[in-house]
Amino acid sequence: MPAGRPALLALITLLSAAALMAACSGSGGGTAKTSARPAATAASPQPTVASPQPTAPDRGPGQKGPVVRGIYRFKSEDWGAMASAGFNAVTDGNSFGAAQTAARLAGMVWMGSWSADRCAFELSPEQMAARVDQNRGVNSYFQLGDEPNVQKCPGAPAAYRQATALVHLHDPTAQTWVADDQFNDPNLAAWPSGLPMQGTVDILAFDVYPCQPAQPCRYNLIDEAVLRIHQAGVKSWQFILPDFNEPSWRQPTPTELTQMYGHWQGQGASGYWLYAWDADGVDIRTLPGNLDAVTAINQQPV
Repeated sequence: MPAGRPALLALITLLSAAALMAACSGSGGGTAKTSARPAATAASPQPTVASPQPTAPDRGPGQKGPVVRGIYRFKSEDWGAMASAGFNAVTDGNSFGAAQTAARLAGMVWMGSWSADRCAFELSPEQMAARVDQNRGVNSYFQLGDEPNVQKCPGAPAAYRQATALVHLHDPTAQTWVADDQFNDPNLAAWPSGLPMQGTVDILAFDVYPCQPAQPCRYNLIDEAVLRIHQAGVKSWQFILPDFNEPSWRQPTPTELTQMYGHWQGQGASGYWLYAWDADGVDIRTLPGNLDAVTAINQQPV
């Protein structure tokens, strides 16, 4: 037996080496699969992948900052009343930023309209840059037009990406925002497939107005919109509640406002906006039931 021991040891050594080579070969194959899996990511610009700063869809207040409870306004400058109703953000920050800040309201900067006729922004890139510079570090939300029509303007997503990049260039802390009405047609068959505006701004705010004249509110429109938002994997988004009256939609009751909010609530939004404090000359304070409803909503989680 002692005479055969060296041969046995040699055999064990040979088998161990073979096992080690097999393990290394298997590990190398796994690495190849892992590196090949994110092929689409590898095609993205390397600074976006490597930089700790997130890309546009990840930059919303869902990941940083307080929950947004915003209010559209047109003529009213009663910032204290808006804040007392529980709102913490308001439109037209470029014109009233200091007064809004004094009332503890974040003023969202209006960056000019988007023309559906010209398929272009109202402001030139130079004018946009100047407006960001004027509000740099004071207001973090920048509203890029309103409800771009992608079907009429197929180039809108590219234009919005460029505008967002320009805003970020002049203020890296800024967040671009736009209302997206692709789910606002009561005819579900008319809704576009996918989310054409996804990734074009930091925050997409979806408006779904389910209450039409002489009809009960169709809350299923909100449910379907939420489903599609989730299917698209949108990470930073908000929603807009309607509180106005015009031919296509009617003023919701306090109960309907609360029910609308309930259909959006807990679905992953980083905040919401109410349209509006004084739409079409009707001040919400003349509708005390509605004001009470939104004040109560502003005490609830989003």
